[in-house]
Amino acid sequence: MNIILSLIVLIIVVSIILKILDFVGMCCAVVASVIWRIGQIIWNILRFIFSALVFIYDVFIYFKTGGHKSHYNHQNQGSNSTQNEFGSYGSSQNSYQSYDGSTNSTNTTDKETLYLQVLELSRSELNQANLKRNYRRLAKKYHPDLHPGDLQKEEKFKLLTEAYDYFCAKL
Repeated sequence: MNIILSLIVLIIVVSIILKILDFVGMCCAVVASVIWRIGQIIWNILRFIFSALVFIYDVFIYFKTGGHKSHYNHQNQGSNSTQNEFGSYGSSQNSYQSYDGSTNSTNTTDKETLYLQVLELSRSELNQANLKRNYRRLAKKYHPDLHPGDLQKEEKFKLLTEAYDYFCAKL
């Protein structure tokens, strides 16, 4: 009878130990699940913060460059020359750098030649009437308001305006 009683006690003890281990296992699963969920929440918060920082940076660049992010990136690449439909301009000796009229050029005839190409005029055709007529025609063609988001046409318009201002001051 002692053997049967000890077997019953052993079965009860093993059963209690298995229940405790099962409980601990479930607790570990719950804790692991909670840790996993907290990790997901933290990851999503970090993704949101990163996205917000990228957005703030893009807005900063947009306002810093006057709304032309690609133009800002192009200038920061250290490029010594630029190409457009009016031909190649900008070499190491004669470099066109900005739209505000400042150049590194030492020869103004190269600049005038470029401006004449932009305005689609020859030296013999250059007078106030032809200048105004061609400028207005080309300004309508390349005006940024007519082509929102087209940076190439906007750059051509800026160059066109610069050329017009240059020759208006000379004539």
